[in-house]
Amino acid sequence: MKIKTGLYVDDLETYLKECIRQAVDNAAKDAVLFLVQYIMDHWYAKYSPKEYERTFDFVRSASKTETTWSGRGNAQNSGGAICMLYFDTNKIIPRYYGPTYLNPHASKDGFSTAPMIPNWIENGGWFYGRGKTDGLGSMEATIKMLERNFPKMVQRELKNMGLKVKVSGK
Repeated sequence: MKIKTGLYVDDLETYLKECIRQAVDNAAKDAVLFLVQYIMDHWYAKYSPKEYERTFDFVRSASKTETTWSGRGNAQNSGGAICMLYFDTNKIIPRYYGPTYLNPHASKDGFSTAPMIPNWIENGGWFYGRGKTDGLGSMEATIKMLERNFPKMVQRELKNMGLKVKVSGK
């Protein structure tokens, strides 16, 4: 369908979907920064280890997926922009110094513990130098922040693109 101004509705829809995808992507980048700061404030700043040297691999593992558009474009369901936050355990490098050393992100046998680290820190575990810990809940805190702020975060990003919009949601 062509609008009198020479614009095609499909072109406008494609443009707006790309703007929304980009706005969600930028808001997700801000959410990763919130997650990183939460980890720094509530985990790394809580103690200074004497038994080992910090690698900061865990905090650097906070990541997001590429933001994509999901769903079929029809009148009933036009889909939505999708982006997920996660910890990329490939960024947590195991270092094995031997069976008598404290091996960052590796067991005393040299096996990588990287895949378990986000779960241990998020939900609690036993950590050398700290003992038994409660879970950090960094992802839960990030989810709560997004539940409160995400619509306004996307609105801000769209405004930065020159689009004046109202958002609905919490």
